[in-house]
Amino acid sequence: MNVFAEFDGDEELSPNRWGMRYGKIMSQNKNKNIDNAISMKKIIQDLEECIRKAQLSNDVNTLDELISNQLQFVFLDGSVASKSDDLEAHRNKIVIFHSITFTDQIIQTFENLATVTVKAEISGTMNGQSFHGYYRYGRTWAMLNGQWQLIAGNVVQLPESHK
Repeated sequence: MNVFAEFDGDEELSPNRWGMRYGKIMSQNKNKNIDNAISMKKIIQDLEECIRKAQLSNDVNTLDELISNQLQFVFLDGSVASKSDDLEAHRNKIVIFHSITFTDQIIQTFENLATVTVKAEISGTMNGQSFHGYYRYGRTWAMLNGQWQLIAGNVVQLPESHK
């Protein structure tokens, strides 16, 4: 089931509507045994799309649900951010994403864990400065207390030859 099928991707969605989408993913997860890797990969794909849309719309409520309290995210400069750091950056509009396009997504699934690598073309502003670039993200999702949450991630900037 594609929980995003009723929207065209360009439609502006309120935080409540994204919360409904996220809720559908979570209930799909809680009410059904994931008996094969294909359905688990689909859930992770939907969560990745949900986090992309939440970042684009600065939807702090959805990000709060998607991200584990134990998040560790390593940035380009080697600094490590927590969940509260990430939410604060969105809440205070320290980072604003104008576009995020994912390609080359690879999802590996395990019993209660999934890893994702994805190439991203991103434009936005950080601390008031515009940026545009190509990056590779690594993210780890875990099933915690009956729901999937992002527990770890990292990002590297891609050299010109890998764009």
